[in-house]
Amino acid sequence: MPFLTPSVVHATGRVCVASVAKAVAHLSTGPGMAQWNLGLWNCQEVEPGLFTGESLFDGATGFARVLVDADRGLIDYRVGTSPAVLKPRIRASVVAGEMLEHAPGTSVVTLETWRTAGMSDERWTSLMHVHETEIALIQAQLGASPARRYISSGSPWEEMAGYSRAVVDGDWIFVSGTVGQDFATMTLPESAGDQAEQALDTIERALAQAGATPMDVVRVRVVVPDRSDVAAVSAAIKRRFGAARPANTTVCCALAVEGAKVEIDVTARRRSAGSPPASGC
Repeated sequence: MPFLTPSVVHATGRVCVASVAKAVAHLSTGPGMAQWNLGLWNCQEVEPGLFTGESLFDGATGFARVLVDADRGLIDYRVGTSPAVLKPRIRASVVAGEMLEHAPGTSVVTLETWRTAGMSDERWTSLMHVHETEIALIQAQLGASPARRYISSGSPWEEMAGYSRAVVDGDWIFVSGTVGQDFATMTLPESAGDQAEQALDTIERALAQAGATPMDVVRVRVVVPDRSDVAAVSAAIKRRFGAARPANTTVCCALAVEGAKVEIDVTARRRSAGSPPASGC
């Protein structure tokens, strides 16, 4: 990836399939570091907490004193060309994935490094690229983040039936059938149009949590018990998703929730940043 104006600090992180304890061990022990630490390649522990290895930058021998705060998930690396001149230059942190709304059993691993005052732009840019490579190696060795995660809206129906408001699987987002109920007050607006707007509010919040927008919606399915309400519900759908021009299916049949006049579900696919919407004739 390109780097613009060099800064004085660089941080990069990935979601990994590993507990905090496993990730910390991989980042702070010889067997772990030997697999990813490009500055101490083939590293060996010469005394407890002190490691040496060969730099893939220039082939020089380097040393690192590794200080671990397991309770906080922090690892400090004091590095240098000999044990007598080790300075704090690199830090790793590990946070339980669930704290950041990632799947159980994951952790977020971050590598952070600081630029010294005399370091050239070329050396600093090279170091940043190396850390991007190292974090990719760490993720591959610990396990990449599972593609699937689950989003809840707090609806009692989700708890009762054991489903999610939305499931995110890679770039795809599948939003469950959603009625126009305010789940905080458990009330339903009177008209079908207002219920549709309330349901779409819930759907858009789920999309936002999944990192998507209404423009990412590719399919809409609508259930309306009363055929006379189709026009009002369709108008609400058009206001929210019309610019995306998704596929749409609307059927008329009874709903499970008493008093509900519409139920809507959508499918979305997140597009790459900057991708223009597809055009058609």
